[in-house]
Amino acid sequence: MATTFPSLFLNVPLSDQKTDYNQALFLVTNESNQQHLLGFLSQNTIVGDTAIGVSGLFTLNAVAVRGIHAPSKNRIKRILLLDCSSRVERFWNFMKQTLCENIPREEAIAKIQSHVWTLRGDYWPNRTDEMAWTMITRLAVEIQYGVSFLSNDEKYHKIRQIFADNGFVFKRIDLFSPLSCTAISSALRTGVHTVDMVYLSNVSECVFGQDEKIAGFSHSVRELVDDNTLVIHSKSSKTGIHPAVYRRKPGHEVNEAVVKEVFSLRFTTPELPYSPAIQKAQS
Repeated sequence: MATTFPSLFLNVPLSDQKTDYNQALFLVTNESNQQHLLGFLSQNTIVGDTAIGVSGLFTLNAVAVRGIHAPSKNRIKRILLLDCSSRVERFWNFMKQTLCENIPREEAIAKIQSHVWTLRGDYWPNRTDEMAWTMITRLAVEIQYGVSFLSNDEKYHKIRQIFADNGFVFKRIDLFSPLSCTAISSALRTGVHTVDMVYLSNVSECVFGQDEKIAGFSHSVRELVDDNTLVIHSKSSKTGIHPAVYRRKPGHEVNEAVVKEVFSLRFTTPELPYSPAIQKAQS
C-alpha cells in the first residue's frame, strides 16, 4: 500500500499545548510588501515538491504563484504547516475540511469569513470583535488586489487540488524544539520529498533574548531545508515587519554552527507599503 503524505508524520510528536506562546490567529500576514515578495517567488524556479509554512494563509498565497514565471520541471504538490498554537491548529483543521470540498471559490470565501467571525472569541480572546473584523477586512483587500490565493479561480483550484489530493498536513510542533523538526525532516526524507520553500514569518521574535530558544530555532531551520530551498524570514523594524528571502548554500551540512554561514540573502522587500488600500486595512 502506497505511503500517503499525512501518514509520514503520524509518529512526529506534537508539542505540549502549554507551549503556545499565547499566539492568536494571524489569518493574513501583517508583513509589508507582500506583493513584492510574491513577485519574487513567482519568478524563481521551483526546486522541490513541498512547501513548509507557519501561521495563516500566506503560505497558500505563495504556493499559488510559486514559479509561474520561471521554467521548472518541479511542481509543489505538498504543503506542510507547522505551528505550536492550538488556535492555528483549529483554523487549519477547518481549512482542510473546507478546501477538500468541491465548492466554488465564492462559497469558500464566505465559509472562511463566517468561521472566523463565529469563533472570534477563541481566536482573539482580547479585542475580539475588533481583531476579527480587522482580519476579515484584510483578507477582503488581499482578494481584491490579487494577493490572495482566493483572488481568482485559477489560483484557488491550484491550492484546492493539493488539498483534494491529500497533500496537506498540519502538525502542532514547536519550531524552537530541534527534536520535533528533526522528526519532521526524517519523515520528509523517508517520503523522498524535497523542500522548495520555508516560510517562517517573524516567529523567532517570540523568544527574543532567549539564547537557548534561538539556538533551537536555528537548528530547526537547518533541519528543514534542502540545498537551494528558499527561506522566508521576517524581522520587525520601525516601519513594520519586513520579509527577506534566503537560500541555503549547497554543500553545507545541517549541523553547520552558524545560520548566517549556511544561508545567503537573495531578496528583501523595500520598506514601503505595498498599496495604500492594504496599508490602510492593516492600520
